Amino acid sequence: MTKRTKIVLISAVTLILCLTAFLIFHFFFNKSNDNKVINKYEFIENETNMFMSDVVGNSGDFVYFDDYVTSSYYEYDTVKEKRIKMPVEGLIAHYNFYNGDLYCVHADSNNKLSIVKWDINTGDYETIYTPPNGVEGLYHFAMTTDGLMFFLERKPSSEVAIGKSVEDEDGYIINYTLYIYNPKTNEKTAVVDGVDRYYVSGNRLYFDKVHFLKQTEEIFYIDFDKPEEVIDTGICCRTEEAVKNGYDGWFYVDDEYIYYSGGTKNYYRRSIKDNEEELLYTYSDSEGYIGRCIEFNGKQIIYVRCEFDNEVKFGAKLYELDTETKEVKNIWIDTSEELLGDYASFKGNDEYYYLSTHPANRLINEGKILGCHYYLIYANGEKKLMYDNVNEWGVQTIE
Repeated sequence: MTKRTKIVLISAVTLILCLTAFLIFHFFFNKSNDNKVINKYEFIENETNMFMSDVVGNSGDFVYFDDYVTSSYYEYDTVKEKRIKMPVEGLIAHYNFYNGDLYCVHADSNNKLSIVKWDINTGDYETIYTPPNGVEGLYHFAMTTDGLMFFLERKPSSEVAIGKSVEDEDGYIINYTLYIYNPKTNEKTAVVDGVDRYYVSGNRLYFDKVHFLKQTEEIFYIDFDKPEEVIDTGICCRTEEAVKNGYDGWFYVDDEYIYYSGGTKNYYRRSIKDNEEELLYTYSDSEGYIGRCIEFNGKQIIYVRCEFDNEVKFGAKLYELDTETKEVKNIWIDTSEELLGDYASFKGNDEYYYLSTHPANRLINEGKILGCHYYLIYANGEKKLMYDNVNEWGVQTIE
């Protein structure tokens, strides 16, 4: 056998082996993909941010936030640690970054609400959706990884007068309807009435409804395949005790559990799979209740509204909770000078989360200062200041 023949033979065998390996890989890869369930309703952002008062979002190395004092919006580069003021006219809320573009709710100078695709460099925007005439509200806008849009829309004023409420046969307020909107086809689908807050887990939509007379909040769900069947979970995320005390209710859902406190000192999770319930944590240091939580770096950060002895009659604490070991670590306590404003985690980001604070009410009421501190809190506990607009009343913050 000549050298040339050997080379040709070896090359042919190598080619056959490579082709065989490719076919095997292609077969098994496609087979596993065929068995994989794709959730077209998976949200881009973390739905817990629907409980926020601050406007904040994250895309790549950038964090976006609002300065409510001056109605300004900023982009912060977390790598270069630089901040720019963005050209925005009007008010915006609910950041959703999809395919490199920012989608949000925008209120123009006439307070007309719409969903827009916004150019953060020029300030120009394209209107994607505007509610029909007679509809005064557009809330809790969220987008899926498939580009679908979820939002709550208040019923037309012809059906529900502003400042009034209508109830269903069970006494729950149904002023709002949750819709899915497809911007590619302009198809708008009503999902369910009476939604207050909502989450998606797999093919299920979880939401709470408010009882008109009792003002309690109960959690329900629907399967997207059978939206007409509304299932009561039996979970009360704002109890009558919480209503009596003036405490808020909340809940949170991930792929495995429903988390809630009922507006009490106890923090629970209930398994979606087998309905088994577990007490995760009880706050016992003073009078107060568990307000909500965010997920960060494999743990949960619990927000507690509670009383203090340091001249802060009702403030906040944050606790880091390991839900498996039940280990709890206190990571924030309000002081007589600085109070927690809001906080948020960003989906898929275990590097840092967002936290804002403001001066204690005493300082504000004395007419001394106004504004907020805006921080990023890193996984190692480091607190980095992004922006500070705390200043004396009537004194312009200089950029």
